[in-house]
Amino acid sequence: MFAFVCFFTFYQALFNQVFNRADSLYANGDYTDFIRFSKNELLQNPDLRNDYATVIKLAEASLQEEKYDLAEKVFDRAKELDSLLNDFIDYKKIQISLLKKDTVRYFDQVDRFIDRYPEFILNKNILKESIALGAHDRYYQRLLRYLSDSEKLELDVQQLKHMVMIRDSLRWDFIEKNKDHRYTAELIDSIIIDSNLNSKQKYLLFSAGIAHNKPRIYEQLINDYDQFKELDRDQLNYLQYLEAKNRYTEIIDLIKTNKPVSYYSKIYMSRLLPRTYIKIGQITNAYNSYLDFARKFPDHYFALSAVTYVLEKYALSNQKKFDEVIAEFSRQKSKYSDYYSFYSVLNDYERGLKKTAIKNIEKLLKTTSDDYARDRLFFWEAKIYFELDQEKEAYEKLKLLSRKPFDNYYTAKASISLIANKMDVDIPNADSLVSLIDQEDHTQHILGYHLTRVLLINDVFGADLARKEVMSLSWNDFETVEELQHVLAVYEKLGLYHMAFVARKKIQYQSRNPVKSIWERIKVAFPVYYDEQIEANAKTLGIESELVYAIMYRESLFQHDAVSQSDAHGLLQIIPETAENISSRINIDYKSVADLYDPNKNISIGTYYIKRLLNNFDNGYEFVLGAYNAGPGRVNRWKKTYPISNADLFVEKIGIEQTRTYIKKVMYHYYMYKILNGDVENAYYSGIKAR
Repeated sequence: MFAFVCFFTFYQALFNQVFNRADSLYANGDYTDFIRFSKNELLQNPDLRNDYATVIKLAEASLQEEKYDLAEKVFDRAKELDSLLNDFIDYKKIQISLLKKDTVRYFDQVDRFIDRYPEFILNKNILKESIALGAHDRYYQRLLRYLSDSEKLELDVQQLKHMVMIRDSLRWDFIEKNKDHRYTAELIDSIIIDSNLNSKQKYLLFSAGIAHNKPRIYEQLINDYDQFKELDRDQLNYLQYLEAKNRYTEIIDLIKTNKPVSYYSKIYMSRLLPRTYIKIGQITNAYNSYLDFARKFPDHYFALSAVTYVLEKYALSNQKKFDEVIAEFSRQKSKYSDYYSFYSVLNDYERGLKKTAIKNIEKLLKTTSDDYARDRLFFWEAKIYFELDQEKEAYEKLKLLSRKPFDNYYTAKASISLIANKMDVDIPNADSLVSLIDQEDHTQHILGYHLTRVLLINDVFGADLARKEVMSLSWNDFETVEELQHVLAVYEKLGLYHMAFVARKKIQYQSRNPVKSIWERIKVAFPVYYDEQIEANAKTLGIESELVYAIMYRESLFQHDAVSQSDAHGLLQIIPETAENISSRINIDYKSVADLYDPNKNISIGTYYIKRLLNNFDNGYEFVLGAYNAGPGRVNRWKKTYPISNADLFVEKIGIEQTRTYIKKVMYHYYMYKILNGDVENAYYSGIKAR
């Protein structure tokens, strides 16, 4: 028996050694050596002939070495062993027909393949390939099924470029449906404006000319505006024309006499009116128009900016008006009512009426039920108590907030404040956090059909196809926490960190999650991805890696190819102009926006930009984050208009809600990463008293 065990152990070790050697050759692309080595091992070890992964790898290696007949035979052998990757094997056989230039067989295979595997991840590529080979009529409609709206649009552009001279109507259809598309700008430049254009065509051309800032076009057509006026719904295009020509009085007259129908038009005109009043110096009318907007659309995101803009102006010039506006809008039933009430506290504080501010906070605490709004009030109460030298009361408020240090920006900062002042806070150390997290390698578990396929595809055909396969799966395929942990492990193995982040969130909020520890939930919620690049760049530049993680978390949720509406790209959401400026300084080979989707380049450029902002704003994180979100120019203007060195007050006074929220969110994430790294005592702290 002992001899048998020894023999089995030796045999198993030898078997593993063979696999490791073969895997190494295959992974390195040494296909000739892999084929030679595998053939020898197959002769010596018949069991390998039944190993599914080895057989498929041998077939793929033969294909890569252009041994097409051998590849087909070995692929057929793999299908005899298992059906797990039959779709990929049949796809490879289609590619073999294409490489052998057997187009008759190729098209026959494509027809059968699309019918048999309608959800295969590469069907789009197969159909595009077939269309390129001349089978347009046969496959064009089929292809549309697999395209996203943006891909269909790009296909329309390509079709249009080939067919526009044949069918002029295609051009007008495209302009009507895609006024803002970049190709529309090219199209309208090629159109001759003459009497042959009908009223609808003139309207479409005028509208597109406005959208793409083409004065040559809209100036020629403005004299014909009466011909297509009825097509300019609510006359929005005409208003844009008047604004481009600085004809402000006409804008005001038109808005006052016009009764817009659509919600979008009402919003557009209501925002344009105060902006126009400011242009002609009618400031009081502008203020009233901003407040009218907030009355008509109380829950619109711009309502808060409109009211706070007016409050800022009145706080400097007319306290009575300020009080009237606060009184009105704090009573208003909107999602911003709590903030309007809080703004009056800030005004008392700024005017030095600190005891009055405390009284108003106590009043608001009696009527405010929202937890976040209450935490904000408690934090500011503590801050004001400190400045009144009532430290006992201040610490009581901070300790109250520190009972839930991970809830939000205010509770986290309260905890940091206590630590900075050498007070005891129940913050876990890094070791206790790590021990609470499941450290198992879930890729080693029995994963089920879907994830087993993904890992085998990764092993045989490479990470790109494995990523496509796993991205095609539905979250409905993974219901339990254990299944989500499995898919999380696969996402992380494939470098799909944004999807891994989503999986973490699902684990965190899974109602059946057996782990209820707040510490574990925080660890799950704040992953450390791209750590090698971030740590290396942070160390070189002398900045905190936790700040970089926090910004990346907020900017892209770890999605390397994220794109924003403001033309920011990649993990740290870099604008191309910034990338061009910085890349030349740090010797990064930057050629196009596509380079910003390279994590190494994006992180190098982004961390350098963060360092530049830190230098420009004296290492004040709140100001740096404001500049990262809204631009350094805006922050400098804010500092000139409202010369505030008090970082807490600066954040609360920012008139743009998005930027104000951004700073608080990123600072919260920063605090969490400091906690998770066991470095709370060294966390950035701007103080709590007035600076």
